[in-house]
Amino acid sequence: MHVNAKRVAFLGVSMALSIVLVVLSGIIEINTLFLLALASFFTGIAIGEFGLGAGASYMAGSVILSLILAPNKLYVLTYAGICLYLVVTEFIWKKVLKGTYSKKNNRIFMVCKAIIFNIMYIPLVIFVPKLLITREMSTVLFIILLLGGQVVLYAYDYAYHYFMNRYWLKLRRILFN
Repeated sequence: MHVNAKRVAFLGVSMALSIVLVVLSGIIEINTLFLLALASFFTGIAIGEFGLGAGASYMAGSVILSLILAPNKLYVLTYAGICLYLVVTEFIWKKVLKGTYSKKNNRIFMVCKAIIFNIMYIPLVIFVPKLLITREMSTVLFIILLLGGQVVLYAYDYAYHYFMNRYWLKLRRILFN
């Protein structure tokens, strides 16, 4: 019983922090993507600590609460997309590749992550480019958006894995001991 109470309390506090970051992303417009990415890290923590089911439930709850509380719904959709990307990639790592590290699995995982991101990103660029840029879409701008998305994906993945490997392992010892 005590373990479940601790789990629920931790997930509740982290969900509150996540929603505060989503709301702040609408207030502090300069750091929108940074704050949304940071908020999504809590979904990764929920998956890492309590499993895919808890992580997916955490994602659903945080997206629903963000829709209710955040003033800018477009940022909530961006947050939902980032969290969905995390849940799907963690599912592939844990269930498909069985969480075993090898060069072959790492390559497969990197390709899967790129495919997942592009399945979500390319239709956005093609069908709703006004969400990303207000100017008229030219071929050069289209290519820049596609390549820029790949750079953002790489930077996000690097930051997420760096955070999980460096900082979360240290914070985890403090929080759960």
